[in-house]
Amino acid sequence: KDKDENEYSVNIPMIYYFNKKKQKGRINIINPFRATIVLGTPGSGKSFGIIDPFIRQHAAKGFSMVVYD
Repeated sequence: KDKDENEYSVNIPMIYYFNKKKQKGRINIINPFRATIVLGTPGSGKSFGIIDPFIRQHAAKGFSMVVYD
């Protein structure tokens, strides 16, 4: 999917498999102020794959945040 961007958005590039082929895509979070939750089992890569890019992009845009891990 294309990159949907505004002053609040978070766009996380991802690689996934579909029909036995590697695909490139994005997780587009357009309005993170409506609440964002990331769920998964321990060790599944939530912090590395989702939380770190989320923090980096919002810090670059000048936002502060509370992160509970």
